[in-house]
Amino acid sequence: MKNPRVVALLAAALVAALLFAPVLFAGFLYDDHELITRNPRIGDWSLLGEAFAKPFWEVISPLRTAAGFYRPLGAWLLAGCHHLFGDWAGGFHLVSLLLHAACAAAVARLALAVGLAVGAAAMAGVLFAVHGAHVEAVAWISAGPDLLATLLALLGLTAVVRHRTKSGAAWLLAAMLAKEAALGAWLLALAWVLLWPVVGDRRWRRVAPLLGAGAVLYLLRVQAFDSFAAGFDRRNTWHYFAPLEEIVLSLNLLGRYLWFLVWPWPHAPFQPLRVDQAWNSAGALMPALAAALIALTALAAWLRSVQRSAFRFIALGLLFAGLAPVLNTRALGQYPFEERFLYLPSAGFTLLVAGSAAALAGWIKMPRLLPACAALIAIPHAASVVPALQPWQTEEAFFDWARRASPNAMTPHLGYARVMLERAQMSANADDRARWSDRAFESYQDSLAIDVDTWFVSAIEREMGNLGLADSLFVGGDVRAAREVYEQIVLHYRESAVGYLGLGNCAGYTANQAGSAGDNAEFARLWTQALGHYERALELDPGLLPAQGGRAQALASLGRFEEALPFAESCFAAEPDNFDYATSLASIYFELGRYTFAQRAYERFLAAAPQHPQRPMVEQTLASLAAIRSQAGSSPPPR
Repeated sequence: MKNPRVVALLAAALVAALLFAPVLFAGFLYDDHELITRNPRIGDWSLLGEAFAKPFWEVISPLRTAAGFYRPLGAWLLAGCHHLFGDWAGGFHLVSLLLHAACAAAVARLALAVGLAVGAAAMAGVLFAVHGAHVEAVAWISAGPDLLATLLALLGLTAVVRHRTKSGAAWLLAAMLAKEAALGAWLLALAWVLLWPVVGDRRWRRVAPLLGAGAVLYLLRVQAFDSFAAGFDRRNTWHYFAPLEEIVLSLNLLGRYLWFLVWPWPHAPFQPLRVDQAWNSAGALMPALAAALIALTALAAWLRSVQRSAFRFIALGLLFAGLAPVLNTRALGQYPFEERFLYLPSAGFTLLVAGSAAALAGWIKMPRLLPACAALIAIPHAASVVPALQPWQTEEAFFDWARRASPNAMTPHLGYARVMLERAQMSANADDRARWSDRAFESYQDSLAIDVDTWFVSAIEREMGNLGLADSLFVGGDVRAAREVYEQIVLHYRESAVGYLGLGNCAGYTANQAGSAGDNAEFARLWTQALGHYERALELDPGLLPAQGGRAQALASLGRFEEALPFAESCFAAEPDNFDYATSLASIYFELGRYTFAQRAYERFLAAAPQHPQRPMVEQTLASLAAIRSQAGSSPPPR
């Protein structure tokens, strides 16, 4: 291929794809389940229209109404991947890998647009491809909107720089609809059009498309949030900091992000916020002042670059405009420092580094300095990526690493405990079940041991920690202790749907024990009690599927099979690979004499979960059902 510009773009894309290729073998992690695998709406085509009508998380979960995020194209990305790949995680990761490769090429293309030579543009693209801060954004499926927004923003900026403002405005509008982080790129494009001179063109003709894109975004957000504040007034997490404390926190975060762009070590997800440090202490104030000084110096350099250096104007502008959202600590959530937030700003950083290295090489007349600088920077960044990708392969490895890397954050302890608890519930062996339950219990204890006076911990996490503690006791067989914990939970968290679900499960378990002992009155009383708990849980959270399944089981145990049937069918339709839902539905069909339907339920379960540990038992049950159906078919008709 003779065109060196094309070679530069392809080289950046190829390096990105090769370095991050291990993500193709990773699975679904953390929020991926809420967004995709456990989201009943993800396969519904109506979601594509609903994504424009509602805030992002309200499309996914009606209970998460606080977040001020509006990402219809981000939702489209995840829904589109689901329609293409179903629950095959490799397909989602392939899309993420391709988006990252495309972003690396787009950085090189933007570098060419702002006047960098081919070698410097290739360096910018390759540095972006290997940047160590990109692990979370590329390896985590839920971060796909970050990748999409960055690609669209880079395409938009390139078009604006090349004086194709209308197409640039369209790209930037799409970027902002993918994720809010692209707002910084839109502001930078607006600044370029207003400040950069263009001969023979009326400035308003270039400003109008960008203002139109901003107006469209605003109007869409107004209708989605049903407020003229357009969701920008929503506070995602209540840190309860005074205004001056929030300013110091914002500047501290800015400094941490800038340093991580330079030196992306060590990687640690869920980095908690410290709440016991006074804003005017040396540990808080000095880094904040240093970050403020860097920001002011960068602002001065950016203003001096107007009409002088296109690359510096775009590079510095993209770096700091991309980081601007971190200054709004009210919108960042519980963990303000997240590596994926650096994905868009890193494009400006790599442009700045490549352009500065090229200028230095030209100034001292050493052209070989440019590849040397590229290698000097790229090698440690690539070395940061390779080991950091390993924990993202499985949920167990991810949360185990995360709780060691961030021991003072509750989320990784809760995540690891949940994985252990799920393993216990899937185990048919009593010893294995007890071992996994013990690990879950220990991890939940670790989460609750975190000092809330030192580290920021949300009330929801404390509730989840206590619920998990009770769940692990229940799965481990200590139902009495589990019930006591659930009772304390609903006493302190009166709106805890999962707490009432746990009480229902405990009552149902005890009812079955009473039934086995021949105490039919106690059996009926406890299942009636369990039914009340399940119905209370569903009042608080109508979408809580386990509570719906529990209600079906309670009604069936009380002999109300016709009432139980629609609830059991609904649960099994939502999760056909769930053993409990399959057995509950099949048993109800059996009691109603609908043996064919019972058989079909089990067959569908085996098709959905071919490797389930209970498969031998289900196959035996199917054989028994076949025998019953055969016997029923050969019996003479009643006279």
